[in-house]
Amino acid sequence: MDGSNKSKTSMKRVLGFWTLFALTPLCCGNYPLLDVDTNMRIVLVPHDMPTQVPFYRLKATDSDHNFPLVFEVLGAVGKALLVVEFLGCLEAESLCQADVMLNKPLDPGRTYEFQLRVTDTSGDFTRVKAAITATDGSAFFQSMLGPKILRIPEVS
Repeated sequence: MDGSNKSKTSMKRVLGFWTLFALTPLCCGNYPLLDVDTNMRIVLVPHDMPTQVPFYRLKATDSDHNFPLVFEVLGAVGKALLVVEFLGCLEAESLCQADVMLNKPLDPGRTYEFQLRVTDTSGDFTRVKAAITATDGSAFFQSMLGPKILRIPEVS
C-alpha cells in the first residue's frame, strides 16, 4: 500500500466513526431507572403485614421523558405475592411512582425473591432483582402506656 491508499483507508475509518457517533442518539434512548433509594433490593417486612395496604413506594425516572412508566413484578413468586399500584408521574421532576402491596400473607422467616421491571413508552426497560424477607416483628405496635396524645393549651 502506498501513502495515498493508507490515507484514504484511515479517512474512511474516521468518517465511519463520526457517522456512527452522530447517529447513536437517534437510535438509542436512555433507559428508565429505578431510584437507588427505593429499588427494593432487600426489604424486611413484618410477617403480619396486612394485605392490600401499601408498605413500599417505588420511584423511577426517565431522562427521555417517555412517560408514563410501567412498573411490573416478574416471576411466579413475585406475581403471586405482590400488587403494584401506579400512582402517576410528575413530569416536571421526571419521576413516576407506584405503591407496593401484599396480595397474600407472608410466611414468617421466609425470603421471597423476584424481579422488578420499569418500562417506558418506547419499550426501553430496566430490570432489578429484589427480595422481601418476612420478619418475626409485628406491623401492629401497642404501647404499654396507651395512646400518646400531646395536648397543648391555646394560651401558653
